[in-house]
Amino acid sequence: MPPVRTCSTGPDRLRPSLLRRPRHSELQKRLDAEGWDSESREVLQLMNENIHEDQEVFGEEIMESLRLRRPAAHQPYYEIVAAMNAVLASDQARFSGAWGAP
Repeated sequence: MPPVRTCSTGPDRLRPSLLRRPRHSELQKRLDAEGWDSESREVLQLMNENIHEDQEVFGEEIMESLRLRRPAAHQPYYEIVAAMNAVLASDQARFSGAWGAP
């Protein structure tokens, strides 16, 4: 996931422009080749709206869906998004819990 931009009041949005940097060129090529560039930008826009309006990346319904899919996930999507939600809520305990820390 692209980084969250932080400002004096905390994280406020995801920046898809970071994918245009040379270090992400292979990912950008793949998104372009598979026709996902515009769709991924739409998803990021929705995520940014959630961050702005609700101070979370995804709400409870999507988080529950991600949690249920954890065993089949190729990447730790649930853990990453749960940690981002915790950062947005300034909740250190929840952030630690997202990674399974004691």
